[in-house]
Amino acid sequence: MKKFASILVFLISFSISLPAQVITFCHSVNAEGQCIDHPKKFYIPVGKQAEIYATVHLLDEVGTTKVEYKIYRITNYLDEVYMTSLFQDVKPEMKTFYKRIAFSMELNYKIYLYTDSGKLLTSAPIFVEADYQY
Repeated sequence: MKKFASILVFLISFSISLPAQVITFCHSVNAEGQCIDHPKKFYIPVGKQAEIYATVHLLDEVGTTKVEYKIYRITNYLDEVYMTSLFQDVKPEMKTFYKRIAFSMELNYKIYLYTDSGKLLTSAPIFVEADYQY
C-alpha cells in the first residue's frame, strides 16, 4: 500500500509540472499575443457585447492552416448545446495565437478548438456575466 501511495504522489506531482495545451481568456493581448490581464470574471456591459480574447498555447506546432473554435453554451443540467463556430487562418508552425470573440449573452460557455481535419487541440470553459451596475 505504501508503494502504491508513493507512485500515486509521484504521478500527481509529475502531471502538475507538465505544460499543457490551453486556451486562456483576457480583455487584451500584447504584441506577442500574450494576455495582458487575467481577470477572474468577464462582464457584458449593458446593451453591448463583451469583447474577450481567447489565447491559445500549444505544446507543438499547430500543423494546419485553419482552426475552428466551436462554441457551446452549458445548460443548468450541464449539457453542452452547440451555438456557433468561428474560423481562423493560422500558420502551420504557430504554437501561440489568439482570436477575439464577442459574447452578447450572460451564459456559461465551453470553447473547443479543432484543426481543419477535426482533431481536438484543447478546450476551456468561460462564464460571462451581465453588468448590472446602474
